[in-house]
Parts: sequence; structure tokens; C-alpha cells
Amino acid sequence: MSKELRVGEVSRAAAKWLLNLQECELDSPEADEFRAWLGASEEHSLAWNETIELYEAMGELEPSFREEWRTLVSTAKDDAGDVSTSRKRMILFPVYLGVGIAACLCIAFIITQLVPPKADFVTERAELREVQLEDASEITLAPESRIAVDFDGSERRVRLIDGEVYFNVQSDAFRPFIVEAGDLTTRVTGTVFSVRRFKDGASVALQEGEVMVAFDGGPEQRLKPGDSMTFGRGEDRPELETMALEQIGAWSRGQLVLDRRSLEEAIDEIGRYLEADIDSSAMNFGGRKITGIYNLDKPFEALQAAVRAHGADAEQVGDTIFIKPR
Repeated sequence: MSKELRVGEVSRAAAKWLLNLQECELDSPEADEFRAWLGASEEHSLAWNETIELYEAMGELEPSFREEWRTLVSTAKDDAGDVSTSRKRMILFPVYLGVGIAACLCIAFIITQLVPPKADFVTERAELREVQLEDASEITLAPESRIAVDFDGSERRVRLIDGEVYFNVQSDAFRPFIVEAGDLTTRVTGTVFSVRRFKDGASVALQEGEVMVAFDGGPEQRLKPGDSMTFGRGEDRPELETMALEQIGAWSRGQLVLDRRSLEEAIDEIGRYLEADIDSSAMNFGGRKITGIYNLDKPFEALQAAVRAHGADAEQVGDTIFIKPR
């Protein structure tokens, strides 16, 4: 393999680590993998430093994240042994002289493509937020959601970076309203619908009007009111389901509607509306399913009701809620 190709691969790996580390804990397995990668060679350390310098120059690195990666880098170097400044220069000159500009361009492109844009609207855990956009469209962000908004004279575009949003879009036949959630694109002119992004896919549910949806650049599909379509999540084909209209976006009105969902999923769903962490490690969930309507204005009581129906109980101790069999 040529040095140019090798540098390009290492630069791409460094840029991907920059993205991944924004969403992992310092003591997570992924953080351990990063430490191992960084300490594996001097070339990795150099590529990481180049990537961070460029990213900071772009003005994208938030202070809190900066401290996290510095901690990770520090521990990785303690394990692997740091590279001296003179040694770095000796390595940098022959390896990067011919491809330095190309490598920097490669890193810049990868960062632009992989790093999520800064969000215009954000919610924390247990927080709902209602927003009126500049076109008078109204949206509600579910807990732990982030969106970026980009309107111009020809289209209205929203990127769902994380979480879930309920949209009530003002009609404008000349400016379509487009929602991007990973590889899922939803196009409308005016309607009411909900979009959710998962780590491995996305879903859209239509309450009123009409939407066109496409996944991963494929052909558009038309949804009618009551249709809910899920893409990804380990499935090769999109899954189409029919929902009662009142179920769509019910969380924005203080209700969580569960229809034959696993108990584990129900706990995760309710957990988004609780400020406390949930520890369910003592549970053996099996294949138990749950159906019901729960009041999200009182999420702890909703959690208790859900787990008690399956012979368990929820008890809060400090900042943690423990779920255990009775």
C-alpha cells in the first residue's frame, strides 16, 4: 500500500473517531477502542492531532467535548508513551510532505460530511420544546432531540440530528418542507406528521395531509394519514404499519401510547421523560409485551404502572430508579 493511501485511510479513521467520541462516555467500550487506536502507532497520533487542529480551526468544537477528548488522549498517551516533538517532526516531514494538502482536504471533507451540524434547537432529557419556525410552521421536540433548520427562497429544510419531532407544517406549494433524518427524507408542502431518528434507522408517521418519503436515495413513496413507515433498524425493506390518528405524536400532548411493545422498550420510552437514570439490570425481560396509554405528565407513576403489570416494581434512590422483580 502506498504512503498516500495509508495516510488517507488513517485520516479518515481519525475523522470518524472525532464523530463517534461526541456520543460516547469516557468509560465506554468505544472510548477504550479509541485509546487503543490512538496508542497503536505514531501515525495515528499525528493524524488525530491534525484532525483536531483543523476541526478547532473550523470553530465547531464545543468546550465540553474538547475536555472529554483531551482526557481520552491523555490516558491513551500515558498507556502507549507519548511521541517527542522532534520525533513527530521527523515522521511528519517524509510522510506528509507529498500528501499534506491532500490529507488536509480529505480530513476537511470527512468532517464536513460526518460531523453533525450545530443544532438550532435542542432539548435535554425530560424536556419538551415547542417552536414556531419563521414560516409559521409549528414543531414540538421530544426529549433529547436536536434539529438544524435551513430555510431559503426555494425550500424549507430541517435536519433531525437526534430524537423525535412532531411537525405541523404551514402549506406553501412553492416551497416544499423537507425533513432529513439520517438516510430518510420526508417531503411535504403542508401537513401534520412525526419523524423519529434511531441509531440504526428512522421512522415517519402521518396524521394529516400527504407526505412523500424516500430512504437512502431510493424512489419516493406516498403515505396516507394513519401510515407509519420505519426504515433500517436491521430490516432490508421498509416496514409499513397503520396507526390510529390520535396515536401519532401523542407524546407531544402528554400521552405515551404503547401497542404490543416489549417491556424493555416501554421502560426506555418512559425513561426519556425522567430526569433520573434507570437501572433495570435485575430484570429478566423475556418476551413480555405491553399495551396501554400512559400519562407523561407523571412519568414516574407511568413507569411504575408499566412494570407492576409484569410483576416488577420501581423505586428511586437518589438519581437512579431501580426496577426489580417483586
